[in-house]
Amino acid sequence: MSDIYHSNLELTELSVSIIAKKLSLAIAHTETKISDERKAEYLERLASYQRKNELIKVIQQCYDVLTNTDIRYLLCFAIEMEYTDIVKLFHVERSSIYTVRYRIRKKLKSYGGAVALLL
Repeated sequence: MSDIYHSNLELTELSVSIIAKKLSLAIAHTETKISDERKAEYLERLASYQRKNELIKVIQQCYDVLTNTDIRYLLCFAIEMEYTDIVKLFHVERSSIYTVRYRIRKKLKSYGGAVALLL
């Protein structure tokens, strides 16, 4: 049981790291209409979270109810990305971001403290 649990934790950490790296690449992409100053700020915040492993530990607690898309948005919320930049990055309407945030909160309701850290 312990081996399976640790393997799952490692896989979860790896999955979140891959999603974070893909998000970093998307932010850094030259065609994204986000200012260079904001790009640098977002990338630094994301790298900081990855180094500290804080966000990954919180996501690991509730990973079973989250989709990859949820995790992408959670990472954006965690690095305090402006909604206008999320709209540009994911090519979605602003109302879609509110809907995603609401649905994530609903999924994470039973995790209490995790929601506060992520949203």
